[in-house]
This record gives sequence, C-alpha cells and structure tokens, in this order.
Amino acid sequence: MVALSSEHSLHQYPSITRGQLRNETFLVQDWGRDHSVRDHYLEILGKDVTIETHPAGKQSVFALVSAGYGVTLAVQSQAERGFPGIIFRPLRESNAHLPIRLGWDADRQDAVTGRFVAFIRDFVRQR
Repeated sequence: MVALSSEHSLHQYPSITRGQLRNETFLVQDWGRDHSVRDHYLEILGKDVTIETHPAGKQSVFALVSAGYGVTLAVQSQAERGFPGIIFRPLRESNAHLPIRLGWDADRQDAVTGRFVAFIRDFVRQR
C-alpha cells in the first residue's frame, strides 16, 4: 500500500503504479546499519526514487506524510486502521509484497506461542 497525504495529487487514483511515484520522496524509518528493508523498497520502487530516512516510528512517518512532506509504503493492516490526513492506495506492481518468515523455539510450551503458531498455520492453509 502507498500512504499519501489526503491532499496529494495522486489521491484521485484507485491504485498507484511505480511510474506515478517516480518523482516522489519516500519517507521511511531509519534502520541504522541494516539496509535490508531499504534495499527491498528500492527493489519494489526502482533506483530512481528518493528515500529520506527519519529516526522515528511509523506513526511519526505517517504524521510527516499527512503534512505533505512525502509518501511511504504501508502494510494492509496499517491501511485498515487508517491515519488522520492520509489515504492508502494499493501499489500496482507484481513485486509489491514482502515475504514474512516466522521463527520460534519449538521447545517453548507457553499458550500464547502455541496459539499464535496455530493461527498462522490455519491462516496459510486458507490461502
């Protein structure tokens, strides 16, 4: 999902392409020395976008987007929750998905871990 200010010129489109984002500034969280997420952004968006990092949480990045300082990528759950002054649009690109891998200690016996693993297992089976 692309998070845009509700005043952004692209807000009228039901979905957004990488080409439409070519001249945008992408606001992202600062990940310190780990550039894996930034590299994935570049893989999705192309090398010709401007990425501006901020040592802040995602909510602060959304506040900057809402104020019109740039755009950012968001996950579906963030879009469903919403944020004041922001609209969310799907990114129409075949590679616009992040793979998620889970790991846990198989010897752990607490109920929360067991329920979470069961939930994920059942969710994946439904797809």
